Amino acid sequence: MTYYLLKGLHLLAMGVWLGASIMSPLEILRTLARGRPYVELIPDQVAGADKVLIPSAVLTLLTGLGLMRMTQGFIEAPWRFWAGFGLTVVLLLIAKLGLEPTKKQLVVAVQGSGEAAALGSLRGRFIALVTAWHLGFLVILTLMVYPF
Repeated sequence: MTYYLLKGLHLLAMGVWLGASIMSPLEILRTLARGRPYVELIPDQVAGADKVLIPSAVLTLLTGLGLMRMTQGFIEAPWRFWAGFGLTVVLLLIAKLGLEPTKKQLVVAVQGSGEAAALGSLRGRFIALVTAWHLGFLVILTLMVYPF
């Protein structure tokens, strides 16, 4: 019973994390494309997304570790689970060291002069980081689902 609750919570947290990581950047990019006065909404969009993304990411990671411990144990867990765990940590680092500062710079640029050149550069970096993030997510899902 505990296994199924933990697995359900893991899948739910992962689904929320993936869904928010897809929808949030799309919304921010749509808002950027609309220009002023809509770009004033970006700080609220970033704050709202972080309230969903961070807890769901942490819960996904913790429940995944719990499932590993409950089923095979850490030592006996297949390599693909450890690879998925490592890539999840990499995604969290991309978010913390790449996406978070870029989103903060976007907020500052939007609230400041809102220069098109600065916003264009930040938009490009944001898209590159989000693309790397989603490719990582795809690899993790493949590792977790397909029994190599």
